[in-house]
Amino acid sequence: MCAMPNHQILGPHLKDDGLIIRVFRPDAEHIEALIGHRTPLPMVRIDPAGLFEIEIPRVKKLPTYKLKIHRSNGEIKTIRDPYSFPPTLGELDLHLFAEGKHEQIYNKLGAHVTKIGTVKGVGFAVWAPQALGVSVVGDFNS
Repeated sequence: MCAMPNHQILGPHLKDDGLIIRVFRPDAEHIEALIGHRTPLPMVRIDPAGLFEIEIPRVKKLPTYKLKIHRSNGEIKTIRDPYSFPPTLGELDLHLFAEGKHEQIYNKLGAHVTKIGTVKGVGFAVWAPQALGVSVVGDFNS
């Protein structure tokens, strides 16, 4: 059982020769990666459904970065990539839950205000094995 299959595809991934960042944003016309004080780096749409990626050579450690999302309606929004943060459920959580022995799963599932490093936000996890998809919708994401 994998903690977060999307984390295997989306977000930052170090490779032998650098870094690759993948983002799924169906609402985006184009996206730029903002890393430190570098010039914004345009991401390439690799799938019409809204999958973008960028390869950055000679990167040895995961950087902190933001995404500048340009939508077709002209709106531009800069956000932290949710997939740049580690999953809130670990392998041990999943193992204990599958055995029916996780006595504090309520601390992991649902929405929980949290702080990772200096970033305050909300971690969200759901158990929905029969679902085709899960979306969190609010005024924060239109």
